[in-house]
Amino acid sequence: MTKVIQVVGYKNAGKTTMMELFVDYFVQKGYRVGTIKHDGHEFEMDHEYTDTWRHSKAGAHVTAITSRQKSAIVKQQPMSLDEMIQQMDQDVDLIFVEGFKKADFPKVVMLKERQDLSLLQSLTNVVACITWFSDCLWEDETFSIEEKQKVCYFLNKKVIQKGGH
Repeated sequence: MTKVIQVVGYKNAGKTTMMELFVDYFVQKGYRVGTIKHDGHEFEMDHEYTDTWRHSKAGAHVTAITSRQKSAIVKQQPMSLDEMIQQMDQDVDLIFVEGFKKADFPKVVMLKERQDLSLLQSLTNVVACITWFSDCLWEDETFSIEEKQKVCYFLNKKVIQKGGH
């Protein structure tokens, strides 16, 4: 089964930047990588007045588009994290998930400020913590925001190659 690792934290903690780093690192290691992002707002993937936008506005429940280089399917319904993982499972070796704090996959937690430490108490399956401050008192694997390559190495050796979810 595909390995799944979550990147969680509060707004502006560096989650998306860390996701970019993880994707780049693991693609260079030969993994086929997928990403899933939780959006607390109503996102719009289509652009106004394109053909697929017009299809959706006319009432299409599912709209798909394909070209020589990529494809996309947009459903007019929410999907659970597990459903999205299932959809990607055949195409990738590794999925990085940004958000979905309540899910139980291995998590990398981004902490920008000391008051964010309380987030650790509400999470399950935390495998690493990345902080923007130097005096984090969390007992397990903790990395400075400057130690990006060390985090990647840790995830590769201790989470991905070792097993788990």
